[in-house]
Amino acid sequence: ALPISMPSDKIKSKVMKCLEAAKTLQAEADSEGVTGVSGPTRSSSEQPTRGNIFELYGQLSVEFGDALKDIHTDMIAAGADGEAVEWRMIEAFTREVSVCTNIE
Repeated sequence: ALPISMPSDKIKSKVMKCLEAAKTLQAEADSEGVTGVSGPTRSSSEQPTRGNIFELYGQLSVEFGDALKDIHTDMIAAGADGEAVEWRMIEAFTREVSVCTNIE
């Protein structure tokens, strides 16, 4: 469960996908046998190795960027509906996780 409420199921789905991917990738990067760990959506040719772990983090960064773009679009559309506080919290949370992932 997310630590904040989500007024949009579409955004919730995107943020959850990013968080799960980040969690999986971090576990894979931390493991000693990086090449033997499989994620739920990766084929055997996409298994992370020490050489491509940076590429996978880059892909995750793009996914977070796409989610943030969608959040910003929905924030603008919902601005007059009284949900501005919730949208700002969602945007800040997603941006913070994205920045932390990029630093890793």
